[in-house]
Amino acid sequence: MIEDAEKGLENFNKVFRVNPYREAEKVENYNQLERFIEQYIPAMSAADVAWVAAKYAQDNWKVIKILKDPDNHGAILELLQSIENKNAKRIFNSQTLRRFCKLTGYKKPRIDKTFQHDVTMFKEYFGVKRIHHHYEKESKEDKDYEKNMLKKLNDPEWTRKKFTFGSKT
Repeated sequence: MIEDAEKGLENFNKVFRVNPYREAEKVENYNQLERFIEQYIPAMSAADVAWVAAKYAQDNWKVIKILKDPDNHGAILELLQSIENKNAKRIFNSQTLRRFCKLTGYKKPRIDKTFQHDVTMFKEYFGVKRIHHHYEKESKEDKDYEKNMLKKLNDPEWTRKKFTFGSKT
């Protein structure tokens, strides 16, 4: 017993600092939350905690209330589908966005760039990749070739000619 008396006191002289933010990340339920508050911030009342939670939800409304609410997933996916068919700029002043705002509580931003940023955030949350619509511009040669072919198609003598497969006209 005397031999074991010194064991367990090795760390007695050392200072251990606990990071309350790391401890907060470990909270999984309301009982743990209550113990966390009693231990690290005992001066906060239940009303203070409720106010802080409401303020956090207000500041992060798009994530907390819209993205993480499973009731809104259908409306978000519907919005993303209509944006895929058109684009975010065209949807910005449409009935689709008004309906989305009504269903989810999303506040329409004043500027369409902000809306595009929000759409990007929605897509990233659901793992939807950005779709690039590459519309190739016709070159002058392509336009001239098309005009020439239309002239030839309207010419009755040219349409009577026999063609061999693979030859250019």
